[in-house]
Amino acid sequence: MQTVTVDRSKLREALRRNRESHMIFVIDTEFIDTPTHSELISLAVVGRDDWRYCEFDYTEHALTPWLREHVVPQLTGDKTTFQNAAEEIRRIIPSSTEIDAPVEFWALCGGYDWYWFCRLFGGFMNLPETWPRTFHDLSLYTSDIPVLPGLPPHHALHDAQAEFERVLILDKHNLIRR
Repeated sequence: MQTVTVDRSKLREALRRNRESHMIFVIDTEFIDTPTHSELISLAVVGRDDWRYCEFDYTEHALTPWLREHVVPQLTGDKTTFQNAAEEIRRIIPSSTEIDAPVEFWALCGGYDWYWFCRLFGGFMNLPETWPRTFHDLSLYTSDIPVLPGLPPHHALHDAQAEFERVLILDKHNLIRR
């Protein structure tokens, strides 16, 4: 097992020099998922230069005890709609043609994250035309990269920021298969 030491300032500087190569965005969500109910609670998208965090109305009686304990206490209560969230996210994610570089989406164990992200735009087929139709699953790459300490887990923005740092490490060390 290889251990990677992280110097965040050097990492960010190296990535600033290479920013034209790929526009990386990490997605994270918190959601209700029971056998009888599925609902998005919050979603974050983090990129190199910008981020968006959105909370949504949810059915309180559908919350599991785990969500009540770990997720709900961290929510701000500032709710938005799917439509407003989609508009905000479109503002920070350029099309590949605008920047002459591919856009990449990442998520950790991201099946649900990707599903809810696509739902914001009316489903997979309604994503902006120049965005990719798939995401990279960070869990396939990160067995040797620890979760970076500092932010409380189970908050979509904090998790996406931590996962973004892990993607930057992979990118810096050329460990991403493209």
